[in-house]
Amino acid sequence: MALIICSYFTIALGVVCVWLRYFILDETTPKTDISSWIFLLVLPLFWPLVLPMCILELATKKPNILIINTEAENEKAVAIVEELLQGQNRSSEEQELYDLLITLIEKEES
Repeated sequence: MALIICSYFTIALGVVCVWLRYFILDETTPKTDISSWIFLLVLPLFWPLVLPMCILELATKKPNILIINTEAENEKAVAIVEELLQGQNRSSEEQELYDLLITLIEKEES
């Protein structure tokens, strides 16, 4: 029985370490919110239930990949590029968008 309890808490500690790492790296979660820290410390005790639910959520989440799939999307991207070309002084964000769209348009047309 002691071995089972020890194993359970060892795995729970491992889950806490992994979740803590992701929590710290996640820029969308406020680090000053006390409820975030409570969930982070309490939920790993329920890892046999929570872990499969997290895996299911990640598996069903649509990946955020930029791909031009249709001619309409291509035309929209070309219009944005043309608009960016008309600007005299592009910001660094606009330049990054321009470079990204050019790459996507070239891949779609090849």
